[in-house]
Amino acid sequence: MTGPRRRWWFISMKKLGLAFLIMAMTGCVTTEYSWGPYEQGLYDYYKKPESGNEFLAELEVHVASIREGGAKPAPGLLAEIGTLYLERNDTQSAIKYYEYERDTWPESRPLMDSLIKNLSDNASKG
Repeated sequence: MTGPRRRWWFISMKKLGLAFLIMAMTGCVTTEYSWGPYEQGLYDYYKKPESGNEFLAELEVHVASIREGGAKPAPGLLAEIGTLYLERNDTQSAIKYYEYERDTWPESRPLMDSLIKNLSDNASKG
């Protein structure tokens, strides 16, 4: 290779190398979320549904400690708490946690907005 063709090849290789470097750097970034008592609590809750109130209380304490530390709760954790409240017919608390999930994780907005709207509509009818 000579002349302009060689120069083009080197520029292309530099761009390719830069692209690989960026991909490698971003590919190594991981975000760890603390699920706290979620996994074991969910397992216990499925085995013994009467443990639901204890499970809910543990999750709330865990989320409060995360909020105090300025971190984000794991994706879906807030919606799970909302659903546990919904199972107890506490619509207002469920909506509160669905709103918190929506505001914390914007990618959940369409689903959370739909759930919030449906719950609000049903609450106003009943």
